Amino acid sequence: MKENLLFTTSKLDMLLETLQEFKTEVHTADDKGYDFLDDGQYFISVINPEGTNNLAVKLGNGFTLFFGGWYQEYLANEDGLNNLIENIKNILKNNSCIYILSTPGSTRYVIGETIFVDDMQSRSLKNKILSIPEFKKTSLRNAKFRVVYWNAKYNREVYF
Repeated sequence: MKENLLFTTSKLDMLLETLQEFKTEVHTADDKGYDFLDDGQYFISVINPEGTNNLAVKLGNGFTLFFGGWYQEYLANEDGLNNLIENIKNILKNNSCIYILSTPGSTRYVIGETIFVDDMQSRSLKNKILSIPEFKKTSLRNAKFRVVYWNAKYNREVYF
């Protein structure tokens, strides 16, 4: 466990360098409201200038990326860190977005490539949604599909 925490601490600066053009806040277990963190863990918030959907990263025994209701966990190793940083960069550049499919009794979140809902006809949008592995075999009846970006001007919500 000590090795993981040392690794995490040594990678904090690397992650902050990646985020240097963005306003960030770094919190530890000593900060009010962050008692869910263990000693040696960090919670980094990347503040969205539009006031919507901040991005957050928890660094600890593993890494967790949070955005738009979605989250993904990564191993605390070089590959995990590289995948985390790649996903962060893609979200902040609007190259990736979060797909949220809400159906009666279920809401599922998936990260995916940029999809511009306005450019799609209803039928092609349905086909695109159902081509996402996590959404296959889902009935879109009474469904709500949302697309969430770092830049909120691209966010869309579609009802079926």
